[in-house]
This record gives sequence, C-alpha cells and structure tokens, in this order.
Amino acid sequence: MPERIYKYKSKEGFKTLELNDSFFLLEDKVARFKNNPDITFDERNKALLSKDELTVLKKEIDSADSPYFNTPEFNVLPVFKGKNDSSWLMSDELFVGYENRIELETFINENGLSELDHFDFKNNNKYSLLKIRQDQELFEIIEKGEKYKSFISIEPNFTTIVNDESRLFPNQEINTSYFDNLNLIDVPQAWNITYGCKEIVIAVLDVGIFDSHESLRGQVVSGFNTYNRTLNTVPRNNDVHGTLCAGIVAGRNPNGNFKGVAPNCEIMPILIASSENTPPGMIRYSELSFTKGIVSAYENGASVLNISLFYQGPEIGPIRTALEEANSLGREGLGCIIVGAAGNSGVPKVDFPASDKSVIAVSSTYGDGSFVQKEQRWGSNYGPQIFCAAPGVNNISTGLPNKNYLVFEGTSSSAALVSGVVALMLSLKPDLTSDEVKDIIERTSSLYNHPNNKMGFGLINAKKALEYIIQKYRIII
Repeated sequence: MPERIYKYKSKEGFKTLELNDSFFLLEDKVARFKNNPDITFDERNKALLSKDELTVLKKEIDSADSPYFNTPEFNVLPVFKGKNDSSWLMSDELFVGYENRIELETFINENGLSELDHFDFKNNNKYSLLKIRQDQELFEIIEKGEKYKSFISIEPNFTTIVNDESRLFPNQEINTSYFDNLNLIDVPQAWNITYGCKEIVIAVLDVGIFDSHESLRGQVVSGFNTYNRTLNTVPRNNDVHGTLCAGIVAGRNPNGNFKGVAPNCEIMPILIASSENTPPGMIRYSELSFTKGIVSAYENGASVLNISLFYQGPEIGPIRTALEEANSLGREGLGCIIVGAAGNSGVPKVDFPASDKSVIAVSSTYGDGSFVQKEQRWGSNYGPQIFCAAPGVNNISTGLPNKNYLVFEGTSSSAALVSGVVALMLSLKPDLTSDEVKDIIERTSSLYNHPNNKMGFGLINAKKALEYIIQKYRIII
C-alpha cells in the first residue's frame, strides 16, 4: 500500500508535507491519561509523544488492536517536519484565502463546516478560519476545496511547536545597574524631554504579562489572548519572557529604583504563544494566534507593536498581510510602528516577522556598543533587513510578581528598548507617520552615514531622536 501524501494549497501552489516519524500527536478524548505526570497534555487533551513514549503507552491500553490504536477514545494524529527543527501539529481548523464569498459559503455548506473567524483586509486579501466536524479528516476536506477556483490558498491552521531555548536564557546574577544600557542609548537624557504619555500604548505580542508585578501594576491595559482564545493574558506557568519585554518598554517602580524606557506610556498584553503544556524548552503558537494578535493590537488602539517572538510556521500569508495593514492603516492611517527581534542564533538570517518589510528589525550590541557575535550561548542574527541596534546584554527587567528582577539578554530585550524609544517619540509628536518614525531613527542612529548588515543604521539614540523631532517640527517644550 503506497504511503499517503499530505499536501495543501498555498499562494505559491501546492506544497507537500513531510512526516516527522519521531513524534506523534495523541488525542485522548476521554482524558484517561490527563493526570499522567509523564505526559504533557494541552487544553484540548492532545499530547506530543515520541515514538518510544507512544510504544510504552500503547502497552497500557487494553483495547489497542492496531499499530496506532485509533479508537473512539484515542486517536493518533501525524506530526509534520517544520522549519528549523520545529514540528507542525494537526488541528481541526483550516485557513482559506479566497476571492469569492459565495464560493466560500458553498464550500462551508457542502461540507458542514463552521466559520470561526474571518479577516477582510483592506488590500482585498480575505481569509476565513474554518473548523471541520469530529467525523471529518482535515486533509480530505482540503482536497475537496481544491476545485474552487477563487480559493487562493487552503491550508491547515497548524500549531507550531519549536525548541525555544534561544528565547529565554537561564537566570543570571544581577551585577550591573539597569541604568547602564539605558545610558548607552541616552534614555535618561531623553527623560529630560518626556517620560512618555498614557495615550501611547505599546502592544507586547508574547506569552502574556504578569501585570501584578510591582513595576507593572497600573501600567497594563486590557489585552487579548489569541492563542487560547480567552480573556486571560497572564501566563499560567512561570514564563516571564513577555513580562521582561514589558518591563523594559514601560515598567515603573513606585519607589523609583526601576524604570522602563517609556514609564508614562501604557502596555497592552497580547498573548499569542505559550510554553504551557509543552515539553521543557519548547513553545507553541499558530498562524491564527499571530495574525489575530496583530489585528487585535492595531484595531484596539496600540501605537507600537513589540514582537520579540520568532515564527516558524508553514505559511506567513495572513501574518504578512496583517503586518502590512497595521503598519499602513493603524493609528487612523498614520501607521503603527512594529518592532521585531532579529533572532539569537548568530547567523546571517533575520527571523520572521522581524525580516518583514513592515517591521523595524533590531539586532543586539554589548554594553560598549559593539555587535554581539556568536561566541558561547547566543549571538545576534543579522542581514540586510536589520534597521537598527540596541543593547542586548545585561539588560535588567521585571520577572515574576514577587518583586523579582532578572537579567534579560538577547534580541528580544533589544527590540523592547527600541519599542520604548519609539513610544517616547510618539509621546512628543503623536501625529508622526510610521515612515517618519523610521526616517528619524535612521538619521539619529550611530551609523547613519555608513549602515551595515549587522547593526543597520547603528545604535539607536533616544535623546538625539527627540531633539531631532523638536528641531524639525519646532516643538516648544
């Protein structure tokens, strides 16, 4: 019997998926093994198992009478090989990019599907998120959709699970002042002009924020959870990555011994990913969670979007469209400013979404302003998409709620510094367009006259950026 071929339709044509024979996705419909300490289930009673783990578990199931013991209670779904050692997990949802709404509704009705969400982007790109029934098989439905000529793409809404050890490094002892790196980019000097204003909201698209931390209390407005699709934006485990980003952007300690870059601005948490219910060192997200997160941010008043996560999913069409629309149409047509982390692998390739043309891609420097080469644990990614740089070593920021402060390293922390500087710029002149913001950063960074692929236009400078705005637009302080 020939091996089954799994494929889907993207904008570029049909793409064939490669099975990851090392892993399987167990769907435990009756939650029989929910309390098994050796198995990590997600909120939908699904668990990623290695081949060996599956073999051991199979022996525990009396009703197992097939190699994959597919029964009404248990189902084993294929896992596919993703980019950069990521894995793509099956779901019961698919994204359809379409031109003709009538054809989409025909497809929905003929196959008994449910429409969970839709995106009608202004550039005429339209996407619909559909859910199949329990008795249906995802790739069979995708195959049935191939006959519709107005379908530009029809693809699974995979959950991507990726090794995430380069996102958050082990905690280190704090042996420096949080002022050190802020001084390098003249933030304290910029505070003589403005600390920001609450009308400027920075969306932190990440794993959620511990808003009860003493330096974030009162700084965080209502946000969105586009991964679990709930109202909760606080991590349900101890993942502090989003909290660390938030502290750098706009933290403010009531005792005055800690400040983020723009402490009078506000933070909007957008939970687009989670390390909860995943194997150690891994994180998961979906194409929908990224797309919906971007849309939720700019449609609900965020001026700046900080994205310090890296997307390794199969397709980026809806995400790229959402980025483009936020950058051009957000802020009532002025355009949201989107800041992204370049990545921490020390390679000549900028990770997506920072690599997108709508995003300010940020690389990392040491405390002396030199580029962070790959030496031991990490190095900054680089490439022609890099726009500017900011310190990425020995940044100090907010951790768990119990007055916890941590060293935060990597391009994630660098991007957060740049997001804070952008918030100060918009606080001084709120009607700057996104292109004007980029032009000012370009002109006032350290390598304006001789940019390169490692640091772009160089180290960002908060004071020079604000002074340039004051001079060019004749602002009286």
